[in-house]
Amino acid sequence: MACGRPVIVSTAGGVSELIEDGVDAVTVAPGDDEALALAIKGLVPDPARRAGLGRNARARAELRFNRSRMGDQLISFYRTLLSHP
Repeated sequence: MACGRPVIVSTAGGVSELIEDGVDAVTVAPGDDEALALAIKGLVPDPARRAGLGRNARARAELRFNRSRMGDQLISFYRTLLSHP
């Protein structure tokens, strides 16, 4: 995402909570090889869709995972740990 490339992710785990299907990524069910193949085949011939997904993915990555924000979250986490005996 940070490289501005379209991504295909599994709906398993927390990854699907970080993206919006069809906006900045394509989601597939875990273990669904056919859905994965269809997702790839759907992106290959469509440069406009790939570009749009990639652009949106980069924007989301820059917003949610920039160094300043990640640093602030880490400091907040440590403060939480220190405030509990």
